[in-house]
Amino acid sequence: MRCALIISLLLAASLPVKADLAAGQLEQLARGFLQAKQAKQQPNTQLTDIEHFISLFADEFTDEHVKFNVVVSDKAELRKGLLHKMQDKVSFCTVEMTDLMLGRNVAFVKYREHAKVHPSHMSEPVEYTTDVLLSMEFNQAGQITRLRRFHSLPEQKGE
Repeated sequence: MRCALIISLLLAASLPVKADLAAGQLEQLARGFLQAKQAKQQPNTQLTDIEHFISLFADEFTDEHVKFNVVVSDKAELRKGLLHKMQDKVSFCTVEMTDLMLGRNVAFVKYREHAKVHPSHMSEPVEYTTDVLLSMEFNQAGQITRLRRFHSLPEQKGE
């Protein structure tokens, strides 16, 4: 029994270890995510923008919007929500990275979002500026396995 355990440990130790993603890769993935996020929130957003955004996620993932207490872990559910948001009238949306910190297969991104949107369920458009902190965990293929979004309180215009 003890011999089998030692052999198992030696075999496990001899298997190739998957390397962490490099800092440059993580930064590129974080910037790519923000570009895809901005592309899916424009007046001329297309279905291809939605599909590209969804493709950034691994098959098994968790996307958590902490402020809104929403957790999504299914691509079909994510797609349904994004397609519903296409009903909103977007005047503009800009996303600008303001800070980046990298770890082992994780990126922490702070960005500022400024947008004017008329949500389909509201009678008036809303213009806002908000800072968001993301923690993005990636698998070895560079796909998002866990995304947590922490929103600041928005600065509302015209109130």
